[in-house]
Amino acid sequence: DIQNCPLTFVPHDDMSGMQYRFVELHTDGKAKSLTSASVYALGVQQNVPSASADSLGNYQYPVSVVLDGITKVECYAAYNAGTEVAPYYDGTDTNDGLAASVSDAGTSAKYIKGKLLQASTKKGDIVPMFLMTARGTDGAQGITGPTGPTGPTGPTA
Repeated sequence: DIQNCPLTFVPHDDMSGMQYRFVELHTDGKAKSLTSASVYALGVQQNVPSASADSLGNYQYPVSVVLDGITKVECYAAYNAGTEVAPYYDGTDTNDGLAASVSDAGTSAKYIKGKLLQASTKKGDIVPMFLMTARGTDGAQGITGPTGPTGPTGPTA
């Protein structure tokens, strides 16, 4: 099983269907389901919190989110290992937050969040992914390996 160090957030909305999907950070500091294809995802949710809220509509069960490193992710379609993925969003709970190629996600490279480490054969497959949070405005950095921005050809101190 893949081990990582997730951070815990209070959920802003019902997050029970978001395990292994991209989530965003709401302005109130809580994790929430994606609201747009052009939002920067916080990370990938790891757990399945309860869908129940208290009498005021507050969700009390914590959400575990991996921000960087290796995580499992649910895929939007069949993809090869090495495919760079971004969060998919179409306004439906069925698809929102799935990992999709840039062309499937209908977004630009600046929203790429990771690279699949294993092929997916169909929609709904859960595969390992290298998750990365730091991106440039052009999306050109972060997942190229040892020659990337922190490697030998990257910036020097």
